[in-house]
Amino acid sequence: MSMDGGVVDECLEALAHEQRRELLRAVRDTDDVVLSEFVRDQDREAQSVETELVHRHIPKLTDLGLITYDDTETIMEGERFDDVRPLLDTIDQILGSNESVF
Repeated sequence: MSMDGGVVDECLEALAHEQRRELLRAVRDTDDVVLSEFVRDQDREAQSVETELVHRHIPKLTDLGLITYDDTETIMEGERFDDVRPLLDTIDQILGSNESVF
């Protein structure tokens, strides 16, 4: 798969924040993610996580077409999720093989 520079930049921007990477991993690894369940599984205070996701991270990922988010607070792969998947997989391989890389 070949991506132009603009798409790569958008994907790297999406992956730049740990909270977005965690959400994208959850979406990649399951059919759909319910926001309340995802928030409950986080190590941080639930209200803070939910606020940050709803007002910052979910809109960014939705605008990029990487996820969809509906009235039932269900998050699923967006039409452009396959653009970010190989980069997310590569990050996970790097971190899985050597956590001290970064």
